[in-house]
Amino acid sequence: MPKKERRTQDLKTCNMCGRTLPRSQFYTQKTSVGSIVARSRCKECYRAVTKQYYEDNREELLERQRKQYKKRRAYLLNYYRAHREERLKYQREWYRKRKALLDLAAGKSPAEAGKVRPKRSSAAKRRRAARLRRGRRARS
Repeated sequence: MPKKERRTQDLKTCNMCGRTLPRSQFYTQKTSVGSIVARSRCKECYRAVTKQYYEDNREELLERQRKQYKKRRAYLLNYYRAHREERLKYQREWYRKRKALLDLAAGKSPAEAGKVRPKRSSAAKRRRAARLRRGRRARS
């Protein structure tokens, strides 16, 4: 395939604003056949339309959201209670991975990256709070 044809395939024209933009500036959607195609509006126009729709229908959307929450509240509470340990394990693992990435980006060595300080015991927290209170009284 010649280069010129390949370049034109990477461009698409927005149906709303009429600008010709790279395909990366368009959201994608799955078709019923299973292929993925670019939407007809660019991301900027799509965001503008979505924002306008939300502003025009804000109360109805919020009411629908409240009804859905009320309908699902019992299920969600039961789910969170039943899967508490599993969720906490996932959250802790996610936190450690994320902290390691941020530490590496900040320039820490790979050996130090992602290390989490142990949490203080409640007794240690009380001692620290008492020390701080004594220090404030001494300065006053």
